[in-house]
Amino acid sequence: MKAWVVGNGVGIFKEYNVFRPAVRPKARVALIYPSIYRASITNLFTHIAYFYLYEKLNNVLVDRFTLDNPSRGAVSGLPLRSFDYALLSIGFEFDVVGAVKILRSGGVEPLKRLRREGPVVVAGGPPATANPVSLSGLADVVFAGEGEVLLKALADAVERGKSLECLLESLESLGARESAFTGSEERVRRARVDNLDNAYIPKALIRSFKYEPIYGDGYYVEVSRGCRWLCPFCMESHVTYPQRFRSLGKVLNAIREGLEYVGVKRVVFYSLSFFDYPQADKLLENLIEENFRYSIPSVRYHTLSIKRVDLMRLGGQQTLTLAPETGVSYAASLIGKELDEGLLTSLTQHALSTGMSVKFYIMFGLPGEGRDAGAAAAELVRRCVGRSRVGGRVRVSVNPLVPKASTPLQYAPLIGRDEFRAKLRDLRKGLKGLGIPVDSYDWRWAWAQAVLSLGGEWVADLAVRWSEYGPGIGFFRRALEDVGVDPCFVLRKRDPSRMMPPDIVEWELSRVLRRRGEELLKLYPD
Repeated sequence: MKAWVVGNGVGIFKEYNVFRPAVRPKARVALIYPSIYRASITNLFTHIAYFYLYEKLNNVLVDRFTLDNPSRGAVSGLPLRSFDYALLSIGFEFDVVGAVKILRSGGVEPLKRLRREGPVVVAGGPPATANPVSLSGLADVVFAGEGEVLLKALADAVERGKSLECLLESLESLGARESAFTGSEERVRRARVDNLDNAYIPKALIRSFKYEPIYGDGYYVEVSRGCRWLCPFCMESHVTYPQRFRSLGKVLNAIREGLEYVGVKRVVFYSLSFFDYPQADKLLENLIEENFRYSIPSVRYHTLSIKRVDLMRLGGQQTLTLAPETGVSYAASLIGKELDEGLLTSLTQHALSTGMSVKFYIMFGLPGEGRDAGAAAAELVRRCVGRSRVGGRVRVSVNPLVPKASTPLQYAPLIGRDEFRAKLRDLRKGLKGLGIPVDSYDWRWAWAQAVLSLGGEWVADLAVRWSEYGPGIGFFRRALEDVGVDPCFVLRKRDPSRMMPPDIVEWELSRVLRRRGEELLKLYPD
């Protein structure tokens, strides 16, 4: 039987909350997204997991929990403690605090060592794959790998029984047992989908009368996974290595079928570097011919051209995002994003001339950037904009480089707060008079993010204390003191020869990662 009902074929579709088994379901699976509901339906894995489990299993209840609906399932109204499995989808380091809140609200003890009853808690997602140890104090099993492998094992486990042992046996039968970290293994290997064309694609998506996904309404589809550029600060490109593509026919068929369910003629693409997709231009040209609109969230500017900017604009995209990261040529070359000022300038000025807005991403704390990185970034933006009439259509967003687990820069120190603020002042000073606003990520939150990304099993205790005290950064400091962690460890270099929590993961790039990290580390002052 179908576990969902769509609307009357036109207009707004109903939320899929109609599954009401006549008898007690043989298993209950909770999908926990530790953020708000809007964010949960923006996350593609939420849709994949929901529909995959309903399609593969009979008489199972799959329900969803979010921070704004933490204690009872959105579909059934049942408390979380009554479920058999709880899947934590960790997309961002701070989600660990949201996970603690939802577990507690649902009557489930958040700390694994104290939990005596309730669902088997399974954590996954990029931060979990990059550093399983950091979530091992929270989850019964941390899955290092791609969600489709876990879902297949979970579906098999439900048929076997409703325990952690059943799940581990199912992973063993798939050859993926070594991807599940329970706190006792010496090494973990990542599980992945080798052929994206064989990976599950949901036809329908979770819909709501009240809420719209953060990226807007439309059919969400992944055209590629991984990224060949492997920027040394990018965790997601490393945990999804190697790069893989879906065939053009598979993508177009998914879009055409999906849009029938969604009811709006708009597509949102998921990809770390969209124009590395070999059929990218042809795909967009097909959509334009069929009068579909689309959004492309992530683009590497080296893969862009004037034609491709026009393709983005014709699909309805209003903002061109460019991420040179730095205005210092030496630093740009070290991170594999060689500065091509001519290309940046032509892209910027063409976008502005056609009515688009432009957003620049800049990062401070890169190896080899020097003291003048702020002034260099301002000069780069100035030259790119040239004499174009900006009219409030150019923005600059600045972030500290956050050392992330399972990247070469996990050994690098986080830029100091005073140095970051000085470079930010130089950037703003250099753009003064142009009417270009500069947004900045708060350095304190970058520091907290680095601590969580690189942390050990103590992250669970830290998250529990922090959730009890309150959301502010001052309470984060207090929680750190409680668990006895040095708050400054991310501000110093870390020795690549010494074991760090993320090093428990072994994969194809482990040696390359360490070697590249050692080389880049030399460029930071002691």
